[in-house]
Amino acid sequence: NLAERFLWTDSLDSGNINYFYNTADLVVMPTTGKYDNFKELFGSVIPECMLSKTLVVGSDNGSIPEVIGNPHMIFRQDDKEDFVRVVNYVYNLTAEEKNAIIEKNHQKALRDYSAEAFVKTIIASLRKDFL
Repeated sequence: NLAERFLWTDSLDSGNINYFYNTADLVVMPTTGKYDNFKELFGSVIPECMLSKTLVVGSDNGSIPEVIGNPHMIFRQDDKEDFVRVVNYVYNLTAEEKNAIIEKNHQKALRDYSAEAFVKTIIASLRKDFL
């Protein structure tokens, strides 16, 4: 039964997020603008997954493609067939290919989205503007 292989959740408190990501084989960010023209401005779920070394795929809504940074991991929003294509792509990756994507994502997240990266950005901005 396919439903038994999925965990559906609306939200998690911050204490359980890393546990959730570390138990997942794949996290899906299916943001859509279909009902209210919503555009995902950043989507912190994606870098959280990347920092937790969890594979993540997402729709082409807003900044999701930019944050994920891998066109193979992006599906057209509201397109079930394209979503299935991307999930099949991930499913058919070898362990080596998955690990390479995970490591590349992790390095990108450390460089661009970690707490340390944010602090460096703030310090650089303050130096530029005030020093």
